[in-house]
Amino acid sequence: MSTSGEQQLLEAILEGQLFIVAEYRASHVGTRQFVDDDGKAKGKVSVRHLIEMTGSRGVDSVMLFQSVPETVTDPATIKIEWVKGQRYAFPLVKIGRERGQNTSGLLDTNRGVIPL
Repeated sequence: MSTSGEQQLLEAILEGQLFIVAEYRASHVGTRQFVDDDGKAKGKVSVRHLIEMTGSRGVDSVMLFQSVPETVTDPATIKIEWVKGQRYAFPLVKIGRERGQNTSGLLDTNRGVIPL
């Protein structure tokens, strides 16, 4: 018997959308500091999520990066409501691989994360 989340995930995959299914571990929301082209100090809110997925070679940790609109300037306004240890299907724009292992991904903020 499949859950509504599993059915939603199957439909999205059949449409050709990219997902990674993993357990949520933690998130970090902060401000990344940098210097712009004019030499002025700037800050941008950044969000990173740590997830773990099991595969044929054991457990892999993957860092997901989430884009934040330029209008968001306070990290405290970003709320993460996922539960540690819960499985989710994370929609991705792209995924990075090193030495044959998934290592990072860019979360697709236009589609929702699906709880499984």
